[in-house]
Amino acid sequence: MEVKLQPEERRRLAVRATVDAEAYDAYLKGRFFLNRRGPRDIPKAVEYFQQAIGRDPKYAPAYSGLSDAHRMFGLQGLSPRECMPKAEAAARKALALDDTLAEAHASLAGVLYRYQWDWEGAEREFRLGLELDPITRKATVRMRCIC
Repeated sequence: MEVKLQPEERRRLAVRATVDAEAYDAYLKGRFFLNRRGPRDIPKAVEYFQQAIGRDPKYAPAYSGLSDAHRMFGLQGLSPRECMPKAEAAARKALALDDTLAEAHASLAGVLYRYQWDWEGAEREFRLGLELDPITRKATVRMRCIC
C-alpha cells in the first residue's frame, strides 16, 4: 500500500507542534480553568495561556485559548470594547502561526459573530474549522455557537 499526500496535507503535517512540555501543560491547565467558566477561573485560564506563550511564543493553541478566555470575560460582564479586541488579536495571532489549527478558526468565528456581528465571516471560519478537523472539533464549534 502506498500513500500519496496532497500538497495541503504535506503542509499540515509540516506545521510544528510544541516540543516544550511545560508550554503544553500550561495550555492544558488554561483549558481546564476556561472550561470551568467561573468568575475566578477565567483569570486563571488567561494566566496559564500566557505562561504557555511565554514558554513557547509560537504555540498557536495557547493563543487560541487566550482568545477564548478574553471572549468569556465579555460573557461575565466586562465591556466588549475591552475584551473583544484582545480576543480577536489572540485568535488572529494563532492563525498567523498555524492556519491549519481548527480551534483557532473557531476562536476567530466566536469574535466575528459575537462582537462584530459578521455572520458570513463567522460561518466561514466555523466551516474552515470543521473542514480542518471534522471529528474532534465538531463539539467545540457547536459549543462556541451557543456561548
